Amino acid sequence: MTMSSPTHKNLSSLIEQPDSRRRENGDNNTEVRIYVAEYEVCKAAQKARNTVGTGDLTGYLIRSSVVEPIRGLAARLIDTWVAGGDDADPETNPLPADEVSVVATNQAPSIERHPKYISLTPDVLKLVDDACKAPNAPTRAQVYAQLNATAKELVDLIMGGHQTFYLATLRYTWSTHYYSAPNSYRGGWVEAPGGPLAGYFVGSISWLREADDLQQQDGIWRLTRNWLGGSHGNWSNKIYPV
Repeated sequence: MTMSSPTHKNLSSLIEQPDSRRRENGDNNTEVRIYVAEYEVCKAAQKARNTVGTGDLTGYLIRSSVVEPIRGLAARLIDTWVAGGDDADPETNPLPADEVSVVATNQAPSIERHPKYISLTPDVLKLVDDACKAPNAPTRAQVYAQLNATAKELVDLIMGGHQTFYLATLRYTWSTHYYSAPNSYRGGWVEAPGGPLAGYFVGSISWLREADDLQQQDGIWRLTRNWLGGSHGNWSNKIYPV
């Protein structure tokens, strides 16, 4: 036996339907509310994305609000609510787990930045540059003779085509989730990483805090903190505050 749809004589206000309040617990907890009314009534009641729920929908946000014409001047309003927002219940609507990633982002700084040559003073580095780039061979040889053994080794490497060196670096990211928008930061300072791997990295590595990434989807905010790790001395405290 086929069941017919209910007939409503007065459609001047929203009438909730028998198939309303369908709930789904999946990647996100959702509830669908379905109403019938005149088309203009449904249109006026249509909600913007991320509208905050009230009453028994406290802790939910609108994912979608759809108006479907059905017959004559009537229409159906279908609101899909998703768990999220300031009042979401962590017991029934838990946030996603933290996410952590460590990825190699190997770099190629100029050879002068190698730890073996980082102690050379600006004046000595100017002589190194002259020994490599002076306009004629006699001048280059004269400058080269003034250099110490370490500076001469650097000149030999540069003249041999070694303009850069391999520097092993790491990008560490830590993502956390929130029901309301958290604080985010632009970074740009020297800072040891936080999160699950705080204290995990040992040895001659220092970290630069990069800008945070902030995203929002289905009522849940995702904050990703980023750090770039390199050898000690790679981040000058004259440029990046501690």
